[in-house]
Amino acid sequence: DDAEYSGSLVEGDTLRSLAQGVPGQGVHRQQAKRLTRLILGHCLEGRALYTRKMLFELQSMTRSLPPGEP
Repeated sequence: DDAEYSGSLVEGDTLRSLAQGVPGQGVHRQQAKRLTRLILGHCLEGRALYTRKMLFELQSMTRSLPPGEP
């Protein structure tokens, strides 16, 4: 297991899957998610990302529209 040997957070197989655009499964998917969060955290420099909150608010607004409205 690459991750156990090197002490890395992401296995080589996970990185290869990401590079090839192949969706991972199981542990590879978890590692890809962790890597994405680490990269975003680095890029955001500690600032909060409100995407999830904005999506929930948009969904609730859309649900409250009368039928036939966009």
